[in-house]
Amino acid sequence: MKYLVVVNSATNVSSDLVLHNYKRSFYSNEERFSQTVETLKNIRRTIPNAMVIFAEGTGLYPNQIIEYRKYADIFLECDDNPEVKIAVSGKSKSIGESVTMWTAVNFIIENKIEFDMMFKICARNQFDSNFICEKFNDRTKFYFRMFKNSYNEWYVTSMYGIGRECLTVYKETLEKVIPLLVQGNCCDIESGLCRYIDTSKVVKYDVIGVVGTLGGHGTPFSH
Repeated sequence: MKYLVVVNSATNVSSDLVLHNYKRSFYSNEERFSQTVETLKNIRRTIPNAMVIFAEGTGLYPNQIIEYRKYADIFLECDDNPEVKIAVSGKSKSIGESVTMWTAVNFIIENKIEFDMMFKICARNQFDSNFICEKFNDRTKFYFRMFKNSYNEWYVTSMYGIGRECLTVYKETLEKVIPLLVQGNCCDIESGLCRYIDTSKVVKYDVIGVVGTLGGHGTPFSH
């Protein structure tokens, strides 16, 4: 299997509050930078032969660019796109993530980058000991961990897998979800992906193998 890992990142965030008046991040930008470097190091240790695309949605300092380039095969400064810049600095973190990933996917398609399985992982998260690369082995499937309650269901987006033959479906799904997020007709990217991706194309794992922190309040999680 040929593996591709896409890291979506927002390193230098503003101190503005996001939706529902939550803090945008529990951590300083310096801490976010350090945590993101650890994400990239973790990827190199866990899937050494993977191609790594790093998609950054905020403006970076020269030292940060130099450090990220050490570990990424392809470095995308998505902040150069005004639409991405507005989305990442806006009230909805889901819009920022979605637009950054849409930009990365378009780059992959336009440049005909070859892979069998793509892992999308949020910066500041890491693969843990529960991650088994060989479990993501079908080019025709998505791989998610799913949560649900009596009102809704959603996919965990801290990390998930996308088989090569699902890439166009993924792009089209983002193009459906982003306008709904902008209009306020969808609460987050997690429930948006769950709404539009055909369940017959999804492999659901109870444990998917990622650990990290939630940006708004810093609570550790393990999926």
